[in-house]
Amino acid sequence: MEREVLNIEMMHIFLDESGTKKDKPTLMAGLLIPSKIYNTFEFVELNRKLQNKEFASLHWTDYTGYPKMRNDILEVFHVFSKYALFTKFNVINYNANPLGIPPPAEMTGDLLCRLFLFVRFVALLFDNKRIKKQAACQQGDAE
Repeated sequence: MEREVLNIEMMHIFLDESGTKKDKPTLMAGLLIPSKIYNTFEFVELNRKLQNKEFASLHWTDYTGYPKMRNDILEVFHVFSKYALFTKFNVINYNANPLGIPPPAEMTGDLLCRLFLFVRFVALLFDNKRIKKQAACQQGDAE
């Protein structure tokens, strides 16, 4: 029997959330980039420009067609498009508390925040369709 060699790959994980309970949609995005890619010259250069505020605002909710902003966004897309096959990007739309049920008294704000982030993080790293399908199957088994 032939053994497969397991490799360890360092990853950079980025999470971002937008929207609130009152400001829908509530979205969370996760981006996973292998370190070998993240440390390429092109990504290092993007980071340098971001840190030195050389890019126009990349918060695209404010997009107006301003040529500088358009060119900056295209530059980011150009770099990411070269490495898209090696990254993982997921976005989820969620309702923070659809039933309006208050959390148990022993759940402090800090603990709730950590639990929430952990659950969202796991959902973003894995294929959401697979998780939903598995949950639906388990729910069907329980009935």
